[in-house]
Amino acid sequence: MSKEERVTHWRAVIRKHGESGLSAAAFCREQDISIHQFHWWRRRFRKENSQGKESAFLQLVPLTKSQHSGVRIRLHNGMLIEVEQGFDPRTLRDVIEAFCGEETTQCSR
Repeated sequence: MSKEERVTHWRAVIRKHGESGLSAAAFCREQDISIHQFHWWRRRFRKENSQGKESAFLQLVPLTKSQHSGVRIRLHNGMLIEVEQGFDPRTLRDVIEAFCGEETTQCSR
C-alpha cells in the first residue's frame, strides 16, 4: 500500500469511528484495529489540521439565565450540541471532533 493509500485508508477509519458513536477502544476492538495505530493516526491528523490554520471559535449560548444550566453550542456548519452542567470535557471534545471529522474547517467557518 502506498503512503497516499495509507493516509486515505486511515482518514476513512477515523471518520468511520466518529460516525460510530463508540469509544476508540470499542471501535478498534469491533474493527480489529490496533488501538495504538488508531491513536497515532488520529493525533497525526489533528496535528495536520491545527498547523497553519486560524483557531476555530465556537459560540457558547446558555440554555437559560440560571447558573445551573447547561450550554448549547452552535457550530458554524449548523450543527447544534447541547450539554448539561457537569459534562465531561473529553466527551465534548470527542463529540465536536465527530461532528467535524478530520476537516475541522467545517466547524470554523
